[in-house]
Amino acid sequence: MNTQKQLGFNLIEVLVTLSVVGILATIGLPNLNGFLLNNKLTSRTNKLVSTFNFTRGEAIMQNGPVHLTAITADDWGKGWTIWVDRNGNGEPDADVDPPEILHEVKFSGTTTIKLEDDNFNATSLDTLSIAQVDDDLKDKTLSYTGGNGTLALTGLIQFNICDNRTGEKGRKIEIRPTGRVALTDDEFQCQ
Repeated sequence: MNTQKQLGFNLIEVLVTLSVVGILATIGLPNLNGFLLNNKLTSRTNKLVSTFNFTRGEAIMQNGPVHLTAITADDWGKGWTIWVDRNGNGEPDADVDPPEILHEVKFSGTTTIKLEDDNFNATSLDTLSIAQVDDDLKDKTLSYTGGNGTLALTGLIQFNICDNRTGEKGRKIEIRPTGRVALTDDEFQCQ
């Protein structure tokens, strides 16, 4: 009678365990990547919505214009600056007292945020905004008025948010002339 106690795993148990782990990893990792990309897209969308709401709230609280300027004119996905023009030079200045820059957001990566609408030229905000800003900033600045936080708009404007996945569903944000922001349920294919 052999009464030896087995310690550890035998070779077949190890191979079966590794096979099961390998199958689960093969199934789970592509889904994890999609989940992470969707989470990043949602996070950027929420950050933009909160930025619009913050800027509008600051304009109401300060009872004066507050500007929201994209870092680059053709893509808001790189970030933006929220600022007030206390010295009246039409530019955000960090070296004045108190600083005119209220908040800056900068992103790296592949998320694109484009201003889109059929009713106006998507690269020119100077007809949409009452911004009294430098000419270099006009094509990428929204300006909220004081008192009620409205924008000088004749209709709503829309921002489309996509990442680098072609054919995926993007997010849409609409800003109404009152300055209020709404996420829309309209789906569109990113290109």
